[in-house]
Amino acid sequence: MPMSTWGWSNEGFNSEEIHNFLPRFKRLRVLSLSGYDNAGQLLDSFGNLKHLRFLNLSRTSMDKLPEVLCASYNLQTLILSECKKLVGLPAKMTMLTNLYHLDITKTGLQDMPPQIGKLSKLQLLTDFFVGTPESSNIKELGELQALKGELRIWNLQNVLDPQDASGANLGGKRNLKTLSLVWRADTGNSPHQQGILEQLQPHKDVEALSIDGYGGEILPKWVGDSYFSKLASLSLVEFKYCRFLPPLGQLSSLKTLLIKAWDGVEIIGPEFYGRCISTNNPFQSLQTLIFERMPQWHEWVLYDDGKAFPRLQVLRIRECPKLSRALPDHLPSLMQLEIKGCPQLVLSLPMSPIINKMMLSNDYAQVKLVKLSSGYSLRLFSFQDLQYLPKEMPKLGCDSTTLLSIDIVGVTLKWLPLFLFPRLKQLTIWACLNLESLCVQGEPCSHSASTSSSLICQSPHLEKLSLHNCPKLKSFHCFLPSLVDLKIYHCDGIESFPRVGSSSKLESLKIQGCHKLLAGRKQWNLQRFPSLSRFCFGACEEVESFPDECMLLPSTLTSLGIRNLPKLKSLDCKGLQHLTSLRELIIKYCSKLQPIPEGSLPSSVSVLTVS
Repeated sequence: MPMSTWGWSNEGFNSEEIHNFLPRFKRLRVLSLSGYDNAGQLLDSFGNLKHLRFLNLSRTSMDKLPEVLCASYNLQTLILSECKKLVGLPAKMTMLTNLYHLDITKTGLQDMPPQIGKLSKLQLLTDFFVGTPESSNIKELGELQALKGELRIWNLQNVLDPQDASGANLGGKRNLKTLSLVWRADTGNSPHQQGILEQLQPHKDVEALSIDGYGGEILPKWVGDSYFSKLASLSLVEFKYCRFLPPLGQLSSLKTLLIKAWDGVEIIGPEFYGRCISTNNPFQSLQTLIFERMPQWHEWVLYDDGKAFPRLQVLRIRECPKLSRALPDHLPSLMQLEIKGCPQLVLSLPMSPIINKMMLSNDYAQVKLVKLSSGYSLRLFSFQDLQYLPKEMPKLGCDSTTLLSIDIVGVTLKWLPLFLFPRLKQLTIWACLNLESLCVQGEPCSHSASTSSSLICQSPHLEKLSLHNCPKLKSFHCFLPSLVDLKIYHCDGIESFPRVGSSSKLESLKIQGCHKLLAGRKQWNLQRFPSLSRFCFGACEEVESFPDECMLLPSTLTSLGIRNLPKLKSLDCKGLQHLTSLRELIIKYCSKLQPIPEGSLPSSVSVLTVS
C-alpha cells in the first residue's frame, strides 16, 4: 500500500536515513517537515511532488523555497510560519493555482512574488508585503476575492498612489474578519497617507482591525464610523501626527480598544465619544480599554452624563507622564484597574462594586489590589500621602472587612487599627518610618487600658505578621490568638511581644535588630509557645555567648538560626543539649565565634550551616 502521509519527528531517524528513505514515496499527499533544518535539501531530492496536497515547513531554517515546489500544482495548503530566515518566495509560485491556504506568519519576507493575484483560489493569506510596483503591488490583492479570516498588510509606506490602495478592494472582501494595516517607516506627516488609508476601508462586517504606524495628521471618516456595527476589537498604534482621537464611542459592538503612542494628543475630549443615539451610551459594549505611551496627554474630559463605559471591565493606563486630571468616576462593571507610569495623576479612583484586581504604580509608588477566593489582597508601596488606610478603602472598591492580606512598603502611614480588619490573615509592613500604632489613633495600645481599648486591639484571624524597619512603632499588646508566624526586624521602639493567648499556635519566631525587645529577652519566656519549632535571633551587639542565662530555648525547636552577632565568641552547648528535636542549626555573620567542640551539639542535628 503506497504511503500518502508522512510527518517529521526528531526521534528515531537521522538526516542521512531520511534523505535515503523518504524520496521513494512519490505519491505523498501530506508531508510535515516542521522544525527539520534540512527541509530544503530534502525537498530537492524528491523531484516532482505532483500529488502533494498539504505541506508544513514551519519553523525550518530555509532562506528560500526550492523551485521544484512550484511544480506541485495540486498543492492546497502551504505552511511556512516562523521560518524566520525565509526572505523570498519563488517567482514561479503563481503556478500553484490550486493553493487555498498560505501561512507566512512570522517569516523574514519583505515582498511577495509578482502577479500573486493569479492564485485566485486563495482563501487564507496570513500576510501581504507591499514591495515595489514591479514586485508586489497592493493592487494584486484585488484579484484575491476569496480571502477570508485574517490578513495583515505590511509596508504600506511603499504604496505610491491611493488608486493602488483602492485596487486592493478591501471593502469588497466580506469574509475577511480580521485586518491589520501596518506602516513600517515614518512618512513624515504626509497628506498623501490620508488618501491611502481612505481607500483601505474594510468591509462593514470586519470584526477586528489594527492600524499601526499611520503617518497622516487627519483620519478618514470611516475610522470610528458606526457603519462598522460588528467591529469588536480595535488597535490604533504609533499615530505620531494625529492630535485628536476618532469618534470611537459610537462603535456599538466594540469590546477591546488599544490606543498606543499617539504623540500629538494632549486632550481626550467629546470627540472621543462620538454621536450616539439617545438609546445608546458611548462605548456601550466596551470591556477592555488600554491607553499606553501618550507623552503629551494631560486631560481626559469625561462624558457629560457619566453613562459612558457601562460594561468596562478592564482599564489600563501606562506611561502617560503628563496625565493629571481625574479618571471616570463611575465604572459600575470595572474588575481590573492598572495605572503605571503616570506620576502626576491624582489618586481619585473610580467606584466599582465588583473590582477584583487593581494596580497603581509609577517610578516610586504602587497600589495593588487582587481579589482572592474569599476576600482581597492589598499591596501599598511608597505612597507618601496616605495617613489612615481605612478611610481610603471605599475608593479601592472594597471595604476593610474584606481584606485577607495587607502588604505595606514605604508608606507614610501613622496608624493601622487592626480591629478594622476582622478577617485579616497576613500583614507585612516594611519601612513605614511614621507608623506609631497598630491600634486606633489616640488610643493606648495596652491591655491595662479600658475594655474598649482591649477590644480594639484584637485581630482574631491574623496568622502571619512581619514588621520591618518601623522605628516609631512601640509596644503593641494586641491579642493575636491565631498567630503562627511572627517576624520583627529593626523596630527599635518595640519592647514586648503581642499577646497570643494561653493555647498559642506560634510556630515561627524571628527577632533581629530590635534593641529594646532584645534587651528584655529575659521576659520573653519562649517556653509559653508550645508549638514553636523555628526560631531566629540576631543583630544584637551585646551578646557574647548564646544562649545566655537570659534565654531558655523551648525543646520543641527543630530549626535554630543565629545571625549577625558581631561579639559572639562561643555557643553554650549545654544550653542546647535539651533541644532533642533540633535538626538544623544556621550561623551567619558571627565573625568572632570560636570553633564548636566536636560532639557538643545535640545528636539530632543533621544540618549545620556556618557562613
